[in-house]
Amino acid sequence: MGVPNNLRALVQCRAVAIGLLLLLPFAESAFGQVGQLDAPLGFSADSVGGVQTSRWQWRLSAADSALKEGYGELARRFYAEVLAADELPEALRRQAQLGLASSLVALGDGELAYAVIGEMGADRSADIVLRMALAAYLKGSYEESGELLSEISLEALDLNERSWYFLCEGLLLFQRGETEQASTRLAEARALAASPAVVAQLDLLRIDGELNHRAASEIDVGQLRATARATEGQRLGFESRRMLAVVLYRLGRIDEAVDELETLLRLPELLDSPRREELLLLLGMMSGADGGRGRLALRQLMSMQADPELQQMALRLLAQAPMRGELVVEFDRFLRDLIAQPARHSLFAELLATRANLMLSQGNFDAAESAASRLLEELPGSVRVPQMLGILATVNWQRTPPRYRTAASYLDRLRILESRPSEQAKILGKMGDCFFLNGDYTNAAEAYASALQTAGDLGVDSERWLFQQVLAEIRLNRLDEAISALDATSIQDSAWRWEAEYNLLDRLRESGETEKAFQRIQKLVQGGATSELSVELEARLRWMEARLALDVDRIAEVPALCDAIFDWLDGLGSIETSQRDAIASHVMLLKTEALLRLGQRTDGRALLNRLRAEYPDSGPAMLSYLLESRLGSEGNSVLDTQKSLMTLVERFPESRYAGISLWEAALLAEQRGVDSAYREAMTILERLIRDYPDHALVFYARLKQADLSRKLNDFSTALDLYDRHLADYPDHPERYRAEMSRGDCLLARGGAQEASLVAATVVYDRLFEDGQTPRDASVEAGYKWATALRQRGLWEETMAALFLVKDRFFDRSDRPQLGPNGRYWLSRSLLELGGLHEEQGGIDGLEKARAIYRLMVERALPGMALAKARLALLNPNSATVNPR
Repeated sequence: MGVPNNLRALVQCRAVAIGLLLLLPFAESAFGQVGQLDAPLGFSADSVGGVQTSRWQWRLSAADSALKEGYGELARRFYAEVLAADELPEALRRQAQLGLASSLVALGDGELAYAVIGEMGADRSADIVLRMALAAYLKGSYEESGELLSEISLEALDLNERSWYFLCEGLLLFQRGETEQASTRLAEARALAASPAVVAQLDLLRIDGELNHRAASEIDVGQLRATARATEGQRLGFESRRMLAVVLYRLGRIDEAVDELETLLRLPELLDSPRREELLLLLGMMSGADGGRGRLALRQLMSMQADPELQQMALRLLAQAPMRGELVVEFDRFLRDLIAQPARHSLFAELLATRANLMLSQGNFDAAESAASRLLEELPGSVRVPQMLGILATVNWQRTPPRYRTAASYLDRLRILESRPSEQAKILGKMGDCFFLNGDYTNAAEAYASALQTAGDLGVDSERWLFQQVLAEIRLNRLDEAISALDATSIQDSAWRWEAEYNLLDRLRESGETEKAFQRIQKLVQGGATSELSVELEARLRWMEARLALDVDRIAEVPALCDAIFDWLDGLGSIETSQRDAIASHVMLLKTEALLRLGQRTDGRALLNRLRAEYPDSGPAMLSYLLESRLGSEGNSVLDTQKSLMTLVERFPESRYAGISLWEAALLAEQRGVDSAYREAMTILERLIRDYPDHALVFYARLKQADLSRKLNDFSTALDLYDRHLADYPDHPERYRAEMSRGDCLLARGGAQEASLVAATVVYDRLFEDGQTPRDASVEAGYKWATALRQRGLWEETMAALFLVKDRFFDRSDRPQLGPNGRYWLSRSLLELGGLHEEQGGIDGLEKARAIYRLMVERALPGMALAKARLALLNPNSATVNPR
């Protein structure tokens, strides 16, 4: 059923009606960006704020949803919040600006909408020009609106935007009095409408357009009043009073117009008439859904058995009204009452969808999820299903804590319903974001790759998807796959591509594949810089090239590469001082390191002093003290090196390197090997523990204090420190180190105390048998267990302990691989076992000893030379065995 013809002559409501159209066609389902979560920047270990990109993308999605459902004011606020964000990616900024312009038009503010579009620069793409045309129409600039519309090619617009185009054209035709052509254009707009809600919006706009070209005057008011009085109780009297309300409204006398309509509504003959429905809608439009009289009329229409198309328009008007506080609670209660009616409301799906959006906008995720889920369960064939899946994905994304995997499952269902490849790709990209933030990098990489394959390299978000795919592969340490993804893409001139390359280079360097990283960056540099590179990113890449040259021992090239960066920096012209200083100081530190490693100590020292003088509080100045301690110590005493470390602590006590510097200073003191140095080291470690109690090195610092007490022969203090340490760290993954050291302390004083030897035996036995002890440490514990048993004179138990070490780590074909430390302790265990067999004597004992030594030589264990020597003593011919 169409809108009744006699309603078309009732109201001129241009601004309101134009706003209603903007609730859906331009609102895109924005399933945005995650961006860089913690990729390195090169000059610091801080991460790019790309995780915020994801947050703003979801906020854009919420804004779009609000716009679709008529929450123009809420949409405006969300778009404005996004635009206020720092370092917003340009693609998101453009999307938010377009959304803000759309929401302002929806609110009838053509002036401000026009101004927002003007801030977007010289972009004359079809979507922007179309918005400008509608904003100009709202301002009353009909000629300009028509000129703008003439610039647009229909082929450049999608179906939804063509609906806008035909609407604007139809309204302009009405302005010129060409009603027949205008009606045709508006009918075309209606045919392209994406949903019943948009049809309702178009119908309201058609009413406005048909009336907009008609004039109104005080003469009309007088004539209509006279006719209404003369024909009271007749059909003509009714029509005259209705037209009187319209004319009064057009003249701006809204209260009088509303009074006339309310007088008509009180007529007994209208109680059951379809005209009552039309008048209620008209009253709601005239009074406004944000006013009490209008809101009451529209809700009354929604509560009746009425024309569904009229009710659809009423719901749109109610939903788009500004709401806050108690009005939100009141509207939600009204929706819930209609949904709960025993006889299902004709707009049941629209009511659920409206409530889901309303609750999402208020952050009431449980209620939003309940409404959306109910629609899916009870109306699985509704046109609202895709939108509800999007809301459910958004709800689970935004919960605390987020339910990323659940959000991804809803997105997957949405993807299946979507037929457009570009939209499928956006959904796949969003699924990748969910997997990525959930730490499921395998599925994330696959989703991003699928998004790229679906959209092609020129998709809306392809550059970011490539970046995220590479980052996911890096997180999985699948560097070859990351390289393949970058080498296979045609995306070249893109900041996202270069960010991905930088992250890959940094991980290759971190993984020790410096030669591969250096070759790759040289290939990239030879390809030339792109127009998309920011100053910061180009600086990072240039710095990385010099850093990698240093790492692959092409040190002589580094000073020239650094000088080239300085020349490039000087040629930049206008650049923020803080950014210039950051680049210069980092490059200066790198060149200093190269000069020191080249042995050019005078030049290196001069540059080091210049760095500290010109950038005294910078990160590179701080790091220069670590550099000085590690490279400068080659020409300095241990005391001078220790002094550099302590200077860093004094000058930069809040630095994350301060704790490391104290640790290294303590180790340097320990290296001096005298009791006074041991006590100094303990004092430095105590400062680390006191000033940086949350530092990861505190565990090792307290352990080292106990070790130093043992070196000072203060076994009681050492044992007390070990016991306290073990009590404080019951679940530390390296707790075994403290237990091993405690055993060593007990063993060291065991010669004087039998009880200590017994306690040491128990400690080593437990460590050896504990499946949580690392393999290398287990071998060490086994050897020391045997040592403690032998000191107690338990010869057979010693032999058994060493046999267990040999059986577990030497004899079995499936024995786990040992590291250098494990191989060392295994060698000592085997030599000890061989020695015990020699002491045993006899043919059997000597043959067993020879077999052990022979296998040690064959397997090239660290004690191979000693094994050969013992074989030579036992049997000269046996010493010729060659290691495998």
